[in-house]
Amino acid sequence: MTLSQRISGGSLYSLTEISRLPPPNKIPTGSAALDSLTTGGIRTGAVWAVTGTPGSGASTFALQLAVTAAAKHSVIYVNAHLPLQTVAQRLNRNPQFKQEAIHPNLRLATWLGLPSPNDVDHWPDSEVQKSDLIIFDTVDEMWPPQNDPPHAEASTTGRLRHLRDIARVTDTAVILTYRQPFTIENKMNSTKQRSLENALLDVSELTLTLDLGSRVCHVHSRISPPTRFKYHLDAANTGINLYKDRQ
Repeated sequence: MTLSQRISGGSLYSLTEISRLPPPNKIPTGSAALDSLTTGGIRTGAVWAVTGTPGSGASTFALQLAVTAAAKHSVIYVNAHLPLQTVAQRLNRNPQFKQEAIHPNLRLATWLGLPSPNDVDHWPDSEVQKSDLIIFDTVDEMWPPQNDPPHAEASTTGRLRHLRDIARVTDTAVILTYRQPFTIENKMNSTKQRSLENALLDVSELTLTLDLGSRVCHVHSRISPPTRFKYHLDAANTGINLYKDRQ
């Protein structure tokens, strides 16, 4: 059965049948506070968004998650704004990355275009579909150039919703990082920017927003009340430490 058939098809379940379904698989994030909040980490088949201004730590968190997950899961980490050699250097600074079991499970890519509803059976390829976790860092750089206005908003929402549907039917966890501009004046295209932000909220089961100024991580979840953590980057800039905000 093709991906398009699996996505377009539907099934009816009774509450009794749902209660008998196995519990969802969870992938630990490497943050004890976040894993406690989510009862184990990111659920396979779910989409999370991690946002913040440049330097806030979104990419650091993404790399930390990639290394943690690769200990037991297959991971693809896509980074379009850094050379692979630089990514490798950052990985080598992480003490956990030195575990030999991680290396075969973690693959790096410089670009992986977001799927379109029109080419579902051509993306992702079979190797990508076998992955437990795919991290797009950052999602705004995975956009095919032909999807600029006038149809940017519909294309943005449609592609991300389609990505969410693919994640569900392939039982693949997806992390999308997004760099917020410092000010409205820095927005190359404010309409497209707002469209992408709204689409991320629409498809994400959980959203983490890193506030660089206050060092607060705001967590918005579809299944639990909003919460917040204080955070700081570790000395080697290889991970983020979250702890309960007591304010």
